Amino acid sequence: MDISVIVTTYNRAAMLAGTLQSLQVQQGREHFTFEIIVVDNASTDDTREVVESIAAHAAIPMRYVLETRQGVACARNRGLRETRADWVAFFDDDQIAEADWLRQLFAVAAAKQAACVGGKVLLRFPVAPVQLDPICRQILGESAFGNRPHPYPGKFLPGTGNVLLCRRAVEAVGLFDESFAYGSEDTEFFRRMRRGGHTLWYAPLAVAHHLIPAHRLSTSYFFWASLRQGVNYAALDYREQGLGKLALYCSGRVAKSFGVTLPRLMWAALRNRETERIGAACLLWRTCGYLRKSLNLLSPRLFSQRRFFERLEFRKEKASVACGSS
Repeated sequence: MDISVIVTTYNRAAMLAGTLQSLQVQQGREHFTFEIIVVDNASTDDTREVVESIAAHAAIPMRYVLETRQGVACARNRGLRETRADWVAFFDDDQIAEADWLRQLFAVAAAKQAACVGGKVLLRFPVAPVQLDPICRQILGESAFGNRPHPYPGKFLPGTGNVLLCRRAVEAVGLFDESFAYGSEDTEFFRRMRRGGHTLWYAPLAVAHHLIPAHRLSTSYFFWASLRQGVNYAALDYREQGLGKLALYCSGRVAKSFGVTLPRLMWAALRNRETERIGAACLLWRTCGYLRKSLNLLSPRLFSQRRFFERLEFRKEKASVACGSS
């Protein structure tokens, strides 16, 4: 195979069926061959039955792999170990691919001689389009950077829900770090690729639609996700910059929250702009997560916060959101 499309999944059998069907009708088979590898991260629903039912009648080769070690990084690494293709594409189990998604990724990779190409992710809501602050849209995974191919700017990076990678480049920089318990293992991976000298390209016509469940439109979800982001950013800064710079960055974030974000929130509340108020509140929650993780790293025994970090585990999302984020 030229390309292995790896779909990692956990307890999303109903959504997974639509995802796999959208991958089965991908265009471009006159230019490349591809297979689909579904890595089941020990689901307890009928994920295996769904995959095997679709695979039995599939035009595109599809295989099921079980990875019992918990964590999306473990599942992604298992997918990488399963493939012998020259290229690997990652796609999420709660997305629908447009028919030319894979062809567009491959075209940009060939045209730009790029080892990493990410695509556009658009949000698809369960009801009519929802008015959200850009911060909230980013939390939900929206990723759109214009209408022409170009390198990802500044701090922006692709996501593992919509990306094509050269397998040799992955082998050179190493697999996903399985120690990240609360997410951002993809951010750490793509930062490594960039430090390794690879230009990360954006393909605007490689479109995936991210299906947003109703509970992710609640303010409690946005605040919970913002806490996770803050925790992950602190962990990344500690890993890459060390304890001294982490303390400096943390002080800067707290100062910015009081000097910029809090006044922004208050101004939005005074003007009755609820969408902007929630976006500003998310930034404050993000700083709170960064602060709590920084304190944990500075003094693990004094600031262990075990229950707080447990609630940020991805698979406790629904329970944590239902209980609120405080």
